[in-house]
Amino acid sequence: MKLSQYAYLAFAMAGIAITSSCIRDEIPDCPPMQVKIVVKDKNYFNVDKVDLEDRVSESLPFKEYVPTLYWVLRDVASGEVVDSSNGLITVDGNADYVTPSICPCIPHGTYVLTVWGGLKDSSHLTENMDRLSFHPGNTPGEDVYLTNDTLIYDAWRNDHIVELERTKGKLIVEKVGVPSYIVKTEKNISGIYGDLHHHDFSYGGETSVRSLLDITDHSRTVSKTLLSPSTTKDGSNLNIQFLSKEGNADIKSGDVKINMHRNELTWVRYVWDPATGSFKIYIKINDSWELVNNMGIL
Repeated sequence: MKLSQYAYLAFAMAGIAITSSCIRDEIPDCPPMQVKIVVKDKNYFNVDKVDLEDRVSESLPFKEYVPTLYWVLRDVASGEVVDSSNGLITVDGNADYVTPSICPCIPHGTYVLTVWGGLKDSSHLTENMDRLSFHPGNTPGEDVYLTNDTLIYDAWRNDHIVELERTKGKLIVEKVGVPSYIVKTEKNISGIYGDLHHHDFSYGGETSVRSLLDITDHSRTVSKTLLSPSTTKDGSNLNIQFLSKEGNADIKSGDVKINMHRNELTWVRYVWDPATGSFKIYIKINDSWELVNNMGIL
């Protein structure tokens, strides 16, 4: 069967219509850079070996681990800040990640994203947000998190995931059978890092922390202190004075050598021995307790 002249014309017009419908007048913009910030260190590495610290669920909303963020995006070549959160932001919602609002105007290139998490304010960050001062005023400070990741942004790589890591450890001090005339303790820790640079988690400087604790339960008292890592192995000193109602250091310890590591728990136990009138001091190392020192009445 032969097609008529009109049939050929109809097929030709239909082909033109189909072809023309696939032609786009404009080329859409490249996908903007997308970043998901997640929390890596939700529990301390050795949490299952420390009875005094509870393991938290790994599936809580982001804000339950890290309540605040401060992020800065820099161009690798120039070091110039191309975008930032413009200050500390409070995390809300129930998502398990945070997506920063990065400007879609940023061109393809290589960038470094620095994210500080958990700060109450930004007063202890340097002006260009690259270094944090630990333990301001010799206080424990916050549970600070950090990530510093290089991101390549081009037509094929526009989605990225970065992980926040905890920067401090936690010292747990347990006091058992404290004499009834003791009303307060003064705890001093020295030999810990003083600051942290965002590049490669570079710890530096040195500082100390001092804290006071009222003794209300003489049978057993537990204190927990956030601390930066030790400057060297066995390089941190823990010193506790036990104060009476008169404010005297009736019981004073010598320095106890401890190791502080980021995202790790250090557990020290002081046990009063009435027979000797002194405390015995133990440190939990792996799965066993080691006696490290004795204390006596001054």
